[in-house]
Amino acid sequence: MDLLLENKAPTTPIRALFVDDEPKLVEAIALSMRRERFAIATATSAKAALEQLASAEFDVVVSDERMPGTSGSSFLTEVRRRWPRTARIMLSGQADVRATLAAINEAHVFRFLTKPCSPSDLAFCIRQAVAAAHEPNEADPATGAARSPAAVVEPLAPFDAAEFERLCGTLWMAYHSIVDAHRGTVVACEALVRSDDATFGNADQFIRRAEQAGVVEAVDRRIRALVAADLPQLDPAWTVLVNLHPRSLRDPSLYERDDPLHPFRARIVLEITERENLAGMADLAVRTRRLRDLGYRVAVDDLGAGYAGLSTFTTVVPDVVKFDQGLVRDCDGSPTKRKLLESMASLCRELDIRTIAEGVETEAERRCVVAAGCDLIQGYLFGKPQRRTSR
Repeated sequence: MDLLLENKAPTTPIRALFVDDEPKLVEAIALSMRRERFAIATATSAKAALEQLASAEFDVVVSDERMPGTSGSSFLTEVRRRWPRTARIMLSGQADVRATLAAINEAHVFRFLTKPCSPSDLAFCIRQAVAAAHEPNEADPATGAARSPAAVVEPLAPFDAAEFERLCGTLWMAYHSIVDAHRGTVVACEALVRSDDATFGNADQFIRRAEQAGVVEAVDRRIRALVAADLPQLDPAWTVLVNLHPRSLRDPSLYERDDPLHPFRARIVLEITERENLAGMADLAVRTRRLRDLGYRVAVDDLGAGYAGLSTFTTVVPDVVKFDQGLVRDCDGSPTKRKLLESMASLCRELDIRTIAEGVETEAERRCVVAAGCDLIQGYLFGKPQRRTSR
């Protein structure tokens, strides 16, 4: 975490302002941060928070959404307008789609966290936000000031029902090969959603729009149906990894015997991609155990990327983990990355968990992850995702 101090004196704490209309709650949040190197202030209204911001400098503001008078998204939009270098985080338990869109498109929040959020997760996010806010970037056209990476996230228009149905009808799956680290043979593949429609954008944008519109479970159901239709045309010896959005863990159809993937469950690894913090899902371990009881295996994505993969890893204890491509990239030239890969691969072996090094693009990276003890490798070194059907 030393990166965030590059633009500050080593003794300067992060100046954080927590805003929530419930005094006891905001005090509890501030108290939970007592072990962090933060200089903490609190406010119980947007008005009071703006007064504090006008009289003192803060590195980050963490705000609830639902407050009397002014919503959190409106408040953070004003913070962005007046103090663009102050990082913005939304922490809320009752935000609707409109509030989420406003937080992303207008307030340009660094992260939208849901209550309850563990103190360690919140502290990690605050450090990330402050580090990002102090990185040089292009000027904000509204203010002329440098803006953080969070502010350049492309605004996405929400789906309307007709557009959503139309785009779902254009989806197809590409399959990215996963090879045995020692034999070099293809033993598995990851299913990745694609579309030929010009308005689709890319898969991440499509999923983000589905999240905002509250229809991501329907997208996952469509993906499972497409993968099931393709499976007879894939090598029967291959395991197939299928991405599963966290919200789909609460979709009853996932656990039904008439789900399209159920007949193929012995070949399927459901890859939990933590687009949202799963720390607040109290029954996460129960739901993943239920999937295993049905015959699926479970993978955790992006291990090594930060709190996300690690928190899910410790709760789920998955069958498969994927090491984040940021950890794999240029690992041959980084002793720190090599050591982390070796340590995590060793831990996974002790727990009888299979490991996949993701994002391998060079022969040097391949040799490095093999030497670190990774079981499987995925990346452009072995080819790009391919469409496997003639549809």
